[in-house]
Amino acid sequence: MLNLIVLISIVVIVCLAAIRPILLASTIDPLAARVQGLPVREVGLLFSILTAAVVVSMVQVVGTLLVTALLVTPAATAQFIGRSFRSCLIWTQVFGLSSVLLGLYLSAELDTGSGSMIALVAAAIFAIVATFQFVNKPNSQA
Repeated sequence: MLNLIVLISIVVIVCLAAIRPILLASTIDPLAARVQGLPVREVGLLFSILTAAVVVSMVQVVGTLLVTALLVTPAATAQFIGRSFRSCLIWTQVFGLSSVLLGLYLSAELDTGSGSMIALVAAAIFAIVATFQFVNKPNSQA
């Protein structure tokens, strides 16, 4: 099982590296990318297939709650901090890895389920970052 997950991960990473420029262009402005002749629809379908492959392989190991928490929550948290596509990708990885490591540590210390603790840590990081962004938001009143 682990060999399959590693193989799927490597294939997905290679594919994402190959389609990164087209994916970026179609994310920012799909109409302009389509006008430039980029295969926007095909790249979108490939991205969906790659995401589905990762989700299906991981659900068997860690469960639905954890997969959902690790796909959505770190990316949503990164959007608060990241100012570019690249920085959002990097922050997503930082928040995801931090959630996993801290969640595993806390689950071992508190003798709880690892999947639910990782999801809880990811949600807590999101709440902390969102609160911090809200409090430090400049006042727009004139």
